[in-house]
Amino acid sequence: MLLGLLLLPASKSSPVLRAAGSSWESAVWIHIMLGVLFLTATCGHVVLFLARFAEMGYLSDILPFNAAFFYPQNPVGGKTPSNNWTVPMMSAVFWPSLVCFGIFPWFRRRNYELFRYSHYMSVILVPAILWHATNAWYFVLPGVLLWTVDRVVRLCGACEGVQVQEMEPLEAAAATTITTTEEAQETKKKQKKPAPAERVTNVAFAWPGQARTHSPSMFVVVNFPQISLNEWHPFSLSSSPLDSTATIHVKDMGEESFSGRLHKLALAASNLPHGVVMNVQGPYGSRVNLHESQEVVLVAGGIGITPMVSALRCAVQQGLRAKQSKLRRLRLVWVARSPGVFDMFAKELSIQAAGLPFPVEISLFCSACSFSSPEDGPGAGILGPITAGRPNFQQIFEKENPGGAQLLVLACGPAAMVAECEKAARSASADFEDWSFVL
Repeated sequence: MLLGLLLLPASKSSPVLRAAGSSWESAVWIHIMLGVLFLTATCGHVVLFLARFAEMGYLSDILPFNAAFFYPQNPVGGKTPSNNWTVPMMSAVFWPSLVCFGIFPWFRRRNYELFRYSHYMSVILVPAILWHATNAWYFVLPGVLLWTVDRVVRLCGACEGVQVQEMEPLEAAAATTITTTEEAQETKKKQKKPAPAERVTNVAFAWPGQARTHSPSMFVVVNFPQISLNEWHPFSLSSSPLDSTATIHVKDMGEESFSGRLHKLALAASNLPHGVVMNVQGPYGSRVNLHESQEVVLVAGGIGITPMVSALRCAVQQGLRAKQSKLRRLRLVWVARSPGVFDMFAKELSIQAAGLPFPVEISLFCSACSFSSPEDGPGAGILGPITAGRPNFQQIFEKENPGGAQLLVLACGPAAMVAECEKAARSASADFEDWSFVL
């Protein structure tokens, strides 16, 4: 039963989740929880079975090697049925399944491809379980059918034609701390090497799936065959559902990482004879309508700005078109370590405020910057003033919700920042949604 249940939220296009008003990334924790329960129950079953075999005196018979050579002809004790292959088969399947499915989260996030492909062990595990417990098929069949249909739909989606219209490598220098001359000299002595620049790759592409993008916060799973034929990675769309083309912004996480190799590909894109080849699956995600709330605050940390750019652009475009809207105010609070990062998204965040039925405010904070005197002042970027330090979310939310209006806070970024936002939002009697998803 647990196996059948944990397969239900495993499908990215699951109609069960859609009917429940949820999405795959928001329900993946259910899949993880049921997986842990399934492994725990299975381990308990195996331990009890080992104890029973030891009590009967033929513990070694469950080993796959012994089963293949001795078990069918000469079972120890002479009482075990000679044609029973179920237990040895499950023994052969269980141990690698335990290793594959019991991978810890820290390992999964460092070696995502290994985690992803090790999950294909389920192709062997599910038939083995149905052979072991023949009456379990009516528990497992619905989840297996949904997963199979989802895989077929995703495969068909991956065959859709994708045209990469622009691939731009962006780079921002590391944050510079403004202090007194003496402090600057002391810092320079202690600093062994300069902080690395922040790199982001902007990919704009046209594909049939843009017509299926119904809401901000949706994401796609992309593959670049010129980097790797078998690597697929999820990224949030930074474009609005109303835009004619889709865009993603990918932060470079190191030279040997997928994102680092993508940045190198962007640098060499102009020299490729046939251009950049891209495959896309999706889009995935739940429906979000910002116009159902009176006050909306979008909070982004670092590259977590990508879904917020989509939300901001979508809200503005809908506001210019819609005749009726509950939305009275929209604010974006963006925290980054380098002031140059803000300019990377200047084109996407340049909005037409004239004619909007609600005001839009963008607040920028540079967490790695500090200013020692009023003369230094906050920096100024293309998008506007940049405040040094971290924002006080409690003050921001209370200011946005002074009269108990319907305030919605959406956050995406580092876990510590999102947790701080949630605590402040609850304190200000605001609704809160976490747009960060961890695979």
